[in-house]
Amino acid sequence: MNYLLIPITALLLVTGQSFWNKSMKLNDIFSGSLLDVAKRILSSPDIWIGGTLYLLATIFYLLSLSKNNFFIVQSTMTGLALILSTIVASIFFNEKILPINIVGIIIIFIGASMVAQK
Repeated sequence: MNYLLIPITALLLVTGQSFWNKSMKLNDIFSGSLLDVAKRILSSPDIWIGGTLYLLATIFYLLSLSKNNFFIVQSTMTGLALILSTIVASIFFNEKILPINIVGIIIIFIGASMVAQK
């Protein structure tokens, strides 16, 4: 159960950030006055969903840290978040993934797997 918290954290983190990215791409959030920006941020469902998921990710992260070594939690979660963000970027945001990126993902996956070993 302890190690299951780490991929859940990474998944929540990337999903929350994906909602933020979607909102940034679809809405011109940071144009106009400071009041206009604040209104768009506060009225954007994607910002709120992303923030909620990010908050949940933080709770799971803290729970993971309370049950596991910092090194294992941080390195494994970071590796998984990089892999998940690459997949999300490709599938949902149509970002081009180069062959060298795939090689990097494989190396990260192997490294994260090695770090998670006792």
